[in-house]
Amino acid sequence: MTDFSDKQRVEIAKQQYAEYEVGSIVTIENETIKIGYVAEVIHHHETGKHAYILTSEKLSSNPKESEIAGVTDVTVLFRSSEEPFGGTRWTSEWFEDEDTTSGRAQDRNSNKLMRQLRSASQTLKTVMERYHNAQFDIYGHSLGSMNGQYAISDSFYPERIRSAFLYEGQNTYPFLNERQQLTADRLRRRIYNYIDEHDLIAIGYGDGKAVGIVIRIHSKKVGIAQHMWGGYQFDCNGNIIAPTTIRLEVKMAQTEWGIGEKLNRLALGVSKFQTNSRKLSTSEELYINSSEALIILEGIARLVEVGFLEIINLYTEAILEVEAHWAETKKVAQLFGSSLSEDEVMMALAEGGATKTSMVDIPIIYFEMMIAKAKRIQGKYEKLIVHIKSIINEIEDLDQSLSEELRG
Repeated sequence: MTDFSDKQRVEIAKQQYAEYEVGSIVTIENETIKIGYVAEVIHHHETGKHAYILTSEKLSSNPKESEIAGVTDVTVLFRSSEEPFGGTRWTSEWFEDEDTTSGRAQDRNSNKLMRQLRSASQTLKTVMERYHNAQFDIYGHSLGSMNGQYAISDSFYPERIRSAFLYEGQNTYPFLNERQQLTADRLRRRIYNYIDEHDLIAIGYGDGKAVGIVIRIHSKKVGIAQHMWGGYQFDCNGNIIAPTTIRLEVKMAQTEWGIGEKLNRLALGVSKFQTNSRKLSTSEELYINSSEALIILEGIARLVEVGFLEIINLYTEAILEVEAHWAETKKVAQLFGSSLSEDEVMMALAEGGATKTSMVDIPIIYFEMMIAKAKRIQGKYEKLIVHIKSIINEIEDLDQSLSEELRG
């Protein structure tokens, strides 16, 4: 999961609607960021399934098995046959008969949809078998999101699905059998399912289960462009504006993945030494254990930084809100008691239990105490990280060659 911003990931997903040929390079941000090279272009006219398979390195026109085995990163872009609202035929993917109220038409639609979902699943299984040493990142929008949801849930190799970023598709969880639902539940924290509730196509997300973490964004109404990310809003850092609790859950999930990815790389480094038919020395074991601790602590530090920043911001906003609420309370009271003096209005509020002390001063003291506490805890974590880093630096000085090979 390359550390793209939310805005950049939306741009990656949009590439599913571009026209690429095998060998094309896929980029974003005016060709400054490379996503991968098109290794396969899949068009299945019978079901309407379309997909691009991207590899991190460009493959030859007829790659040998050794070349394929060297592929470590694959991006799959699932797309609809045509860009929604971009032509007159895209609706055939969703509606096969004009009389959609009839049971016969609904059966046709359901059968066609399921054929495409199963076809998408087979595509993912095939490419995961072909690129058997690769980790997979999956993107999809609209019906492409549904294809991604279903294919991931039906995968035979869930441990190699690194992440999925899916946008504005119907909830496919009800379409899944028990085995597929178990897989979807297992991979939930690797799948980020973005929903604009002003988009009439992204339906089926009530209180029940869904594939992935459902992120209901704070969107604006823009009309016909709603479905094509038109209502998405981003902050200055490219983060999608969404509820704080969801943002924290996504950040935690992505950090957990990052820790696991670093630990896997460290394990590969350890295996290099063990293949030399010798046991690890005491200093080597200490280095490795310390590195694992540092990786975990760095992940925790990121969570702490983001989590406590969110908490501090929320408490700061709460201080502003209680002050604004007190000002509004006084304003309303003065309107209703227009014949009373300000002192008389304040006395009347106090008799009802509404005073500046109870409504503003005491809450602010509490909020400020919690902000200070959050900063203290964050500071303790940061000191711990610095301490562990100093230990590892000492070990690196003792065995520089080991450090360089492990990092290689």
